[in-house]
Amino acid sequence: GMQFGELAAIYSQPRAASAIAVKHSSVAIIRFEHLQRLIRNGNKPVVSSSIAALQTVPEFRNCDKPELTRIQYKLRATTLNKGARLCEQGEAARSIFIVKSGCVSAHIRGKTTRADDSKPALRVRTLQVGLYGAGALLGEITGSDVCTYSLVTETSSEILHIDRGDLVLGVRTLNKCRATYNQRWDNWTAQIATGMEAAEALSRNASSTGTGAAGP
Repeated sequence: GMQFGELAAIYSQPRAASAIAVKHSSVAIIRFEHLQRLIRNGNKPVVSSSIAALQTVPEFRNCDKPELTRIQYKLRATTLNKGARLCEQGEAARSIFIVKSGCVSAHIRGKTTRADDSKPALRVRTLQVGLYGAGALLGEITGSDVCTYSLVTETSSEILHIDRGDLVLGVRTLNKCRATYNQRWDNWTAQIATGMEAAEALSRNASSTGTGAAGP
């Protein structure tokens, strides 16, 4: 199911390597004009100015030029309107997202409880845990196989995305990327805890005054 040779064709560059069959193989060959048609109908890899875009991402500042070059050939660009959902909390984590322009918000689902007992609340609260602009790296690079938060565009946005596996293969300094990402996640966790404490305090206060549970 793997493909090879498309980058040289797309960007009119000399072949960077030779391909040799090491055993009996079946290979499908796509002519260049057919490849161009496929690209026009889908997402074209993003190379123009993508190195500069990657260098604005804190997680990639320790990457060298060859690493960034490998990553850029796997990037895809998508322009989305406000309200588009990039991923949902709890679903399989397949992609890493980079905000090239626009604004994206991160949300988590959080439960609140009644002030008088430990029964589940009447509703599940969705908490916004962050707003992210150009240069933000979003997605699961820390090893989780599921999305730990949902992502929604707050404005019309240009999003670069890459398969998680391609990112791992393309970046030797991934541990440094993870360290930066983990620091941001720690900040999110503290922000979430503060928000949950405030919601619980409002709920207790509303209950003590006889006005019922606090609104969302």
